[in-house]
Amino acid sequence: MQRSIVFATPHLKPLPELARLAEASGFDRAWTTEFPGRDALVRCGVIAAATTTLRVGTGIAYGFTRHPLALAAAALDLQEATGGRFALGLGAGTKGMRWRWFGIRDEKPVARLRETVAVIRVLEASTGLVSFHGAFYDVEVDGVDSKARLAGLPPLPVYGSGFNAAMMAGAAAWTDGILLHPLAASEQGQQQVRAALAAADPADLWLSQWVITAISDDGGQARDTARRTLAFYLSTPSYGRRLEGSPWEQVPAVVAARFREIGPDWERLARDVPEEMVEDYCIAGTAAEGRDQVGRIEESLARSGVRELVLQVAVTGLDEPATTVALTAALRGLAPR
Repeated sequence: MQRSIVFATPHLKPLPELARLAEASGFDRAWTTEFPGRDALVRCGVIAAATTTLRVGTGIAYGFTRHPLALAAAALDLQEATGGRFALGLGAGTKGMRWRWFGIRDEKPVARLRETVAVIRVLEASTGLVSFHGAFYDVEVDGVDSKARLAGLPPLPVYGSGFNAAMMAGAAAWTDGILLHPLAASEQGQQQVRAALAAADPADLWLSQWVITAISDDGGQARDTARRTLAFYLSTPSYGRRLEGSPWEQVPAVVAARFREIGPDWERLARDVPEEMVEDYCIAGTAAEGRDQVGRIEESLARSGVRELVLQVAVTGLDEPATTVALTAALRGLAPR
């Protein structure tokens, strides 16, 4: 199984050095994240410029914040600039993100994202005329020869993301693979993934599983750090619904209620996350403990057709120096070679 890392951090300056360490340590790919004030595609360019073989990908970029033609142009530029090392991971975020951050009140995110991917494919294959007419987007541009400038490079991989069944099933039909949410990492989460993708052909579908990761010489401290990131996700009600039927189905409501009361105090919110949840969802502990956990989780994920384990280092609530330390510890402690 391929092993990658996601740099889920607002800090930009440490990325080149961290990327070089990831490459030297044998990681297959570095993924970047997006948030208000943080651009995933630009970060991929920064990482790729600092490395020569490490693959890069957006994990994820929001598919609804850019016109598909502009998004496609940026993605194909990165594919060309990196010599074919780039992958475009797209997601729709939650309804709250779309409303609060960007003022988008579109209630058809799956259908709109499908058209976005279609526009990207049309631009990638263009030899002059780019023409697309759908329910959401109309594109008619002449004089664009993407096929010629991308000659000799592999096709741009486009991945979907999500944890609800509709988004996963949709992405399986019109993307090259799916980037799976950290709350799908448990056995119960993997059962939901298998059910949602029952009609998909696993041989043609690339699955990457994000797993919350915390490595430290102090194993207890690492597990506490992982609990903070679990609390971050569980504070979002729509994510919490994915735990229905699990032993932890009551936890999201408790965390979300506390979040409404005290806000993003992740250390206090983590107290409402049972320590046992860390064992189900995370890789957390000393480097030796983490290596044992990675071996077990890779075996489990392989049974669901997952091909790539993505370490999402827990950095919730950490400043830039502490974030860099946490990422470095995971890169060194869980290096594939």
